Amino acid sequence: MGVLFTLLVILFLIASVCLVLIILVQRPQGGGLAQAFGGGGGSDTAFGGRTGDALTYATVTAFGIYLALAIALNIMDGSLNAPAAPAEFRPVQEQLPVKPPAGAILLFGDGSEGPAKFVAMSGGPIDWKVEDGALVVTKSKGHANHIHSTEVFRDADIHAEFMVDKAAKGNSGFYIHGLYEMQIFDSFGVEPPTDQDEGSLYRFGKPLVN
Repeated sequence: MGVLFTLLVILFLIASVCLVLIILVQRPQGGGLAQAFGGGGGSDTAFGGRTGDALTYATVTAFGIYLALAIALNIMDGSLNAPAAPAEFRPVQEQLPVKPPAGAILLFGDGSEGPAKFVAMSGGPIDWKVEDGALVVTKSKGHANHIHSTEVFRDADIHAEFMVDKAAKGNSGFYIHGLYEMQIFDSFGVEPPTDQDEGSLYRFGKPLVN
């Protein structure tokens, strides 16, 4: 790709010089700007009418080559400078907790990194407790003691670890952008999984694995 790009640049420069020289050769003998742009005052170039026609064709050809090379270089330059696709995020999960990858934004680790980056629904501090390195939900009367991350994301790879109560089976969720809920519900072994089982986008999409 680099050699081809260099070759196209050289051809582009040659085409540019040729185009300029052809235009200069066609400079009219009189008539000023009007004749230069096709107006009155004679139609012959410095080398005669037939030569002028040949130079006109040469101008159109050179411009076509110039334009094609310019478009090709623009496309190739965009391809060469395109940002590399990030590596697919697939953490090894045989042993939990999984160590966050380099550069990750950590909302909560084990509590040793500082306060969790969450706020309550009211915007105030959360009342969830940290027990044995885990963030434990505090029950509420309405069963809606939600917390919101203080970080705002657009495109992101999100990794969440959780444990559900064996009796209640969880029946909670991890909301994405406040619109989509990743289902947290102990449905391990259910076949085939539905859009209401563990790991699904609730009512939108089935989980890839269960």
